[in-house]
This record gives sequence, structure tokens and C-alpha cells, in this order.
Amino acid sequence: MAEWVKAAEMQLSLHRWLTSELGRRWTRGWIDSAAGTEQEKRNMYEILTLVEEHKLLTADAIWVSPEMCEIVQMAREGFKPEPLEREDFITPTGFLYFADPLYMQDRHGMTVSVGAISWCPAVMRSEREDKPDMEGMAITLYSSARAEGDQFTELHRRIMREWGAPELCYLHLTTTELGAVFDDGDNKDIDGRYTAADEWWKTIQVTLRMMQQRISYRTDERAPRATRRRWQREAGVEPSEVLVITLRRPTVKHDQEHEGEPVNWTHRWIVDGHWRNQWYDSIKRHRQIWISPFVKGPDDKDLVIKKRFFKWDR
Repeated sequence: MAEWVKAAEMQLSLHRWLTSELGRRWTRGWIDSAAGTEQEKRNMYEILTLVEEHKLLTADAIWVSPEMCEIVQMAREGFKPEPLEREDFITPTGFLYFADPLYMQDRHGMTVSVGAISWCPAVMRSEREDKPDMEGMAITLYSSARAEGDQFTELHRRIMREWGAPELCYLHLTTTELGAVFDDGDNKDIDGRYTAADEWWKTIQVTLRMMQQRISYRTDERAPRATRRRWQREAGVEPSEVLVITLRRPTVKHDQEHEGEPVNWTHRWIVDGHWRNQWYDSIKRHRQIWISPFVKGPDDKDLVIKKRFFKWDR
């Protein structure tokens, strides 16, 4: 079975578990722990976890290859959070599975993993009659039990053993208004404590941005018959095609200086990878775009990414 099929399989496994009695009991405990005494946050989590059950049945499955995961992980370092816009999302409702989990810091400085991201449109009702409702996205981040660098991996694996969870568990659920400017208010709660919003914001936005640029290659793949039958039997619907995101293989450029001389490269690498602030006349604003002219080196060698290649230019 192709590796990309795991996106559709994990999407179904999550739905199966989250709608089971054990899954719902665990979710209630997670909400108690995450919300504490904050009733407003508790109400939000209760709504979003209910939304997630439906979202997982309707989302387009997306699989991100290991090499693309590595590039996203490194490219986060130079990215400045921007307003999330509708055009950032390549599909209105999506479930994106990382072949290799990404890592970020939580509000306490602990290393956590991101194994998958889901999203769907959301309308945030205004409490004032003179203020219009706001359009946004309901976003969920899942941590992964496969992540060796996650400081909560052992706890996660215990949840799998004792609660029957799949390899993904809730990490963070939130809503964000489309077009909202990211500022210090997002990074601090009402008590002035750091929220780590910049960490998850960059993870989501860099992933989505890289998927729409020349460095990536997108193909639609139909899930195999066995996977489609499981969806039909358990969910009553057939899964959508899986959108597979892989590293684009550019045309090899020959080095004239060494023409005729064999060069034994030990690895492949990205030449001149950096972020640039680009003006888009169609939307009348700047957006950061990833500049990566080509990947150099033989196809049969490992891709090696060094931090010094990554920077951000205005």
C-alpha cells in the first residue's frame, strides 16, 4: 500500500475513535484539563470537538511527503506570521497528515509535535447587533505518538494502550478570523501569559504556503479499493481523492565548469532557500513567498537541509 494512503486511513481511524464511547470519554477529560476553570474556553472546546466529528467525514485528505515535512520544519524559522486568508487554504475543508511529524514549542516551552492539521469554515457570531458576524476557520492540531522528540510521547502512547486511541490526539483547537492581523494580543491571554500562538500559526501558514509554491508538486490519487470499502462500511461515504504533496524534481542543471569531470556528490541540497516579501496586485497586499530556485545533487542521494540556507528578506 502506498504511504500516502495513510492520510485517508488516519482520517477514518480518528473519526471512528472520536465517535466511540472511549473516545468521547477521553475527549471530555481532555477538555477538563485544557479549559480548567475558564468557562468560555470550555464552551469553545465542546463546540469544536463536536464540529471535528463531522469535519473528519467531509474533509479532503492531504498527505505531505517526508522531504516536504523537513523543508516546512526548517522554513518556519524565518517566517513572520501573517493574517490567515481564504486563499491560504487550498481546499475549504481539509485533513492534512504529515508523513514525518513537525515540532514546535508550547506555551510552557515544552517540545510538542504536530502530526496532522484539520480545518473547515466557521462563522463567529457577534454578540452585538450593530457588529456583523465574522468569517473564519475552525482549526485543529493533532500531536503524534510517532514523534520521538515530543516531550509527551510516552503519555500519548499510554493513551493509545489504555484508551484505544490512534496515533493522533488533540493538541490544540481554535478558531481564527480570516484577515485578522497577528499581534501581541494573540500571543498573550487575558492574564498576560504567553500562548505560543505564533508557533502554531507559523506551522499552519508555512505548510499551506509551501504547498502552493513551485517547490512542491501536487497530485490527486484515488484511495485503493480496500480503503474505500472501509469508508463506505464505517462512515457511509466514499473518501475523496488524496491530495499528495511531494518535493518537486526540477530539471537537472549541468555545471559547465565541471563538464566532463565526474562529481561524486554525497547528498542533495536546496540552493538559496529564503522567504521574500512579494506584492500581489490582485489582492493589494504583500505576502511572503518561498524562493527556492532548485534542488541540486543526484536523485538517489538523501536531501540535506542546513539552517544557513534559510533567511527572510523584505
